[in-house]
Amino acid sequence: MRDATDEQDGAALDTLRERGMTITEDFDHDAFMEALEPAFAQFGEELGQENIDRIQDFE
Repeated sequence: MRDATDEQDGAALDTLRERGMTITEDFDHDAFMEALEPAFAQFGEELGQENIDRIQDFE
């Protein structure tokens, strides 16, 4: 099942690239998460911080 999903994801990314979208796969994850902290704080106020924590902790 996972192989099929990976294949579909790859095909979807190829289609997006063919249509001109830039796909960034190599990025600084820690800096990205730090930049999102204000948004997470706002969503925590609106949706409940426990819900945001559950989303962030999902693996």
